[in-house]
Amino acid sequence: MAFLHRTDADNGHAASVTNNSLTGISSTAANLTVINTTASGNALNGIEIATGLITGSTIIGNGTIGSGLRAGILFNANGGSVNVTNSIIANNSVFGIAEEGGFSGALGFGSSTFGGNTVDIGADPNLFSMKNNVNAGGVF
Repeated sequence: MAFLHRTDADNGHAASVTNNSLTGISSTAANLTVINTTASGNALNGIEIATGLITGSTIIGNGTIGSGLRAGILFNANGGSVNVTNSIIANNSVFGIAEEGGFSGALGFGSSTFGGNTVDIGADPNLFSMKNNVNAGGVF
């Protein structure tokens, strides 16, 4: 498992991945864990992931230029599973969470807040499960 970011216990600051010309964090081959991280202002995607966990993170303002899916979180649906919990996914230019790939796998997200994305979820409803999320329109 790739453990990419964690809160720095010495000074209390969370990791930040911002303003990259493509994707902030990308791991489509390994199991990825992202904890207490901000992914913002990245040109295409904030986080691209095939398998793993995103928790306690802030994913905002991604997909600022270019074409294509452009998402806060891009799920590569090629048989893996991704869990997103306790995160803020907001103000991404196109999708909050989008899916691409082989259209197999599982995406679960819960106890997260969505707002200001053009589309909050752009994924096959057969692949995802959600619970206790909040968006500008209420709980979904």
